[in-house]
Amino acid sequence: MTTPTTSRRRFQAVAAATALALLATPHAAATRGPDEEIVADIATILVESGPDTAGAALSQLGTSAVPELFAALVEQRIASGDTVVRIDGFRKRAVTEALGRLWGSEVRAFLRTLPRGGPEVRVAVRLVAEHGARAEVALLARILEPPDDEHHVPKEHRLAYESALDRIVERDPDALFELPTACREGHASLIAPAVRVAGKAGGPPALRVLSDLLGRIPGAEALILGEMARLGPSVPHPVDLDVADEIRRQLDSGEPQIVIAAILAAHGLGDTGSVDRLIGLLDTPYGGGAKAHAALRDLTGKRFAADRYSWLEWYREEREWWKTEARSQLARIPHGDPAEVSGILQGLAGKRLYRHELAPGVTAALRRTEVDLVRLGCAVLSNLGSPLVVSDLIEVLEYPNPAVHEEARRALRSITGKDLGPDPVAWQELYR
Repeated sequence: MTTPTTSRRRFQAVAAATALALLATPHAAATRGPDEEIVADIATILVESGPDTAGAALSQLGTSAVPELFAALVEQRIASGDTVVRIDGFRKRAVTEALGRLWGSEVRAFLRTLPRGGPEVRVAVRLVAEHGARAEVALLARILEPPDDEHHVPKEHRLAYESALDRIVERDPDALFELPTACREGHASLIAPAVRVAGKAGGPPALRVLSDLLGRIPGAEALILGEMARLGPSVPHPVDLDVADEIRRQLDSGEPQIVIAAILAAHGLGDTGSVDRLIGLLDTPYGGGAKAHAALRDLTGKRFAADRYSWLEWYREEREWWKTEARSQLARIPHGDPAEVSGILQGLAGKRLYRHELAPGVTAALRRTEVDLVRLGCAVLSNLGSPLVVSDLIEVLEYPNPAVHEEARRALRSITGKDLGPDPVAWQELYR
């Protein structure tokens, strides 16, 4: 059991090492005194100051007081002569505030010197959660490095790590980009909490961070891909090509668990560029083939059986159409004969393999003067399901025809999963 006396001795050693760095500056050399002097000053301030002034007063002691302030938080008391002050209530808040006011490279240097696995760890993590930013993400992982004779970070520390990262990322969104470094430098048992934090942050930045981790943290691929799949519905499609390429590489890994997780990620993120690989995985064992089949049906809108040859024949035909006919058909939409354009649009409705490439060209139908073509254009865009054309559909909500309004609104509901009503202003505010 750690007693105040033994804890104090540990901190004397830490303080001695830290003092060498602190004394390197003229200000620190002028303010640094014996530990007993600093302890007495802290105790006096805590006794004589009220809740509104104690934190600021303590911070006036300067960075040389950091080791003793920190020790007071760990021991939950500070003793100077016959005076013993309990560190709870407003006094605990005051000490924490003071360390926050003194936060900087000196505090980070001190935290790096803490012994691994001791009671200091919990306090250090709480402090970083309270005051840390991007610069402290990797430090947090180093603080939680277990002693050499332990193989895992305790569960309570992993939970505290995840909570601290959540708070840091909420306060400083750019801290998200330090998670890969923390994962590479920190203990392996801290990878899962960091991956979950990225997933909770959400959005394209989180997806890029998770993609950066893929293939760089051995053994964590399935975990990372699972989080990417979960993010799928909440991020804009199509995803960045770099992200898609990382997932496609995992589809080729040959490891069943990773391949299945990659199938789910490609499916969740709407990656039509992975269709050829998914076709090749239809015979994958352990349930992988069924998941590849479900992904193919959803991504393409086709309902073929789980027969690789049927899918391959269709895929070759689609590829050939894209190379030889797609461009000329799209070129006829703006000014072509209405009957011909109607036929082209009806044919394009089933070309989901190239939905993101086709959808911007289909929007030319929305600017035609023929009401039926405008309505058909909205319906085709709804079927293609590409978010790239949301702003074009919002403009159609101002079209002077109720039937067109309803078709555009139906397409917006289908693509976005939201229903903001017929008023274009509400949609513009959300998607501007």
